[in-house]
Formats: sequence, structure tokens, C-alpha cells
Amino acid sequence: MALPVPVEEFLAFRKNQARQLMTKGSWLNFVFFHSRPFRMDILADLVRGGHFSENPETYWDLARAVWADSEQPEDDARWRLLLNPGLPGRAAMTHSKDRPLLEEMPDTITLYRGVHAKDDASAKDAALSGWSWSLKEDTAAWFAQRLIGKGKQPYVIGATVEKRDIIAYLTSRNEDEIITDSTCVQVTSVKLQKAKKSREDDLVPMRGFS
Repeated sequence: MALPVPVEEFLAFRKNQARQLMTKGSWLNFVFFHSRPFRMDILADLVRGGHFSENPETYWDLARAVWADSEQPEDDARWRLLLNPGLPGRAAMTHSKDRPLLEEMPDTITLYRGVHAKDDASAKDAALSGWSWSLKEDTAAWFAQRLIGKGKQPYVIGATVEKRDIIAYLTSRNEDEIITDSTCVQVTSVKLQKAKKSREDDLVPMRGFS
């Protein structure tokens, strides 16, 4: 489809829009002004540029939004920078309405994660390659059943983590999601699930827990 203006003029207009958002410090609009595949890199560049040193809570709000929106796999190396940026105020990645719920949780918390793997050992490795877990075993089981690759089986991994090591608790997708570094997780169980026939609503790609 032809553009109503020359490409060069359109790109210059977009560049000027982005510059205005950055000048205003409108970081959420600036990051989401860019296409989804580039948002992680844009946020990483802002972190490296020190743009959140005086207001780190703004960063954690943005990190929550980018995490929820992203379709990048959890073993993408960029997540390590974005979830461990060296900024204080990490509690702000948990929405204010959910922070009291997190505070009420016990010091040691039980987690679950659904993965696809060939055997018990690779299932444990797959679970520890990501950041996203659930407080609900049935949620993990649902993800374990989604889009299972050839030669793999659904597993639910049980684990524990200390509350102090939780990066965020997210409820916006009704998954009771816990974000934590896998190096802080202690695996307690590896359960093979009976594979179920895929349903039509399982065919939408999603980062999830697998």
C-alpha cells in the first residue's frame, strides 16, 4: 500500500515524534512508540543511558509493561539486564494493588512452571531457563499442554523460592505470575503430565511458562 507522503518524509516525521517523547521524558509512550520487536532494546538503551537513575520506579513500571507485552522467549539474554538493571525500587514492578498480597505471602513460597521436554532432566533444565512461574499448579499444567513439540512431553515443575528473591508478582493475566531469577529457585518436583489433544484456543503463540 502506497504511503500518502514520501518515505523519507514519513520517517523524518516519525523520528521527530520519537524525539519529542524522549525530550518530555514520556518514557512509556516513547518505548511503546516503537514496534514490539524493538521495545526490549529501547528500554535497555534507556537503562544504559542512566535515564532512570533519579526515578527508578518509572523504570520498574516500564519493565512490567514490556514484560507483559513481549513475545520474546524467556531465555533471551536481554531479560537478564532488564530484570536485573542495578536500579533500586524493584517492588514497583509489582502493581501497587498486588503488593499487599505479596507482603502477606510466607517467607518461602511454592511455585509451579509448565514446560515441554524429552525427559525429567531436560524438563528441570527447561524450567530453570526462564523467569516466569505461577502460584497455581493448574495454570502451570495448562501451559505444559500448549503447543507441545514433536518428541516432547508436558511436565509441571514444582519449586520453592524465598520471598526476598521475587522480582515481581503479576496478576493482570490471572496467572498469579511470579518473576524470579532461576538461580534463586529450588526445584522440589518434576511431574510428567498426560498429553491432551490441543484445542483451538491453544494455537495462539504466547511466551507463557514454556
